[in-house]
Amino acid sequence: MSQKSANYDALIIGASGGIGHALAEELSGDTDLNCLHMTAFQNQNRLPDAVGSSAVYQLDITDRRSINAFITELQHRASNLRLIINAAGVLHGQDLMPERRLADLSLENLQTVFSQNCFGHAMLLSALQPLLPRQGVTRIASLSARVGSITDNRLGGWYAYRASKAALNQIIKSASIELKRLNPEMVCIALHPGTVDTRLSDPFTAGIPDQKLFSPEFSAQRLLRVLMNSSPLDNGNFFAWDGTHIPF
Repeated sequence: MSQKSANYDALIIGASGGIGHALAEELSGDTDLNCLHMTAFQNQNRLPDAVGSSAVYQLDITDRRSINAFITELQHRASNLRLIINAAGVLHGQDLMPERRLADLSLENLQTVFSQNCFGHAMLLSALQPLLPRQGVTRIASLSARVGSITDNRLGGWYAYRASKAALNQIIKSASIELKRLNPEMVCIALHPGTVDTRLSDPFTAGIPDQKLFSPEFSAQRLLRVLMNSSPLDNGNFFAWDGTHIPF
């Protein structure tokens, strides 16, 4: 990977999920990595082993007390936090599926989806801010989705998921402006991983051609390539797995 600090720390949020796990696996072999910090809500035993040192934390990004406990622990362990990727999110679950019609909307489902896809990312980024370096290139990314692009919305539906990702994109955009004032070399962006063969997308992949359904490993490799080759000029933007710019 290019344009990164030697002996840097990396943090993967949601490292027990399909893409998060693949991202952690890909980073774990980096000899310039000082410490790989990984969080999981559950399934901590599924996290990869790093070549160097690693640290595992239990974290619920929708719970303020959990975030505070995590930050307290992280600040004692992280020495040069230069890479943060938040891969946490939800699309479906028990009694939760993307809405096809306005009539399918429920306040409970909207709150659940926004809590995990937007509010949690925002509150965690707020809590992480004091730990961010004030100089030198530092990269922060949240996994968004192309369907969160308001400009690109041609099909409608999927109300909660689309809206939560659009809201996340706005959080990233606003945070990128503020964080750049604190560190002119900050890179804070949103990333679209493509359609990836994970539990998150499993119910919706039946009609997708094989060449457009990515393995978690392929998506992670491409996302890291985009992120690690990004510069401060890319701050506040939204990119797909292949490096193409996606309009908000």
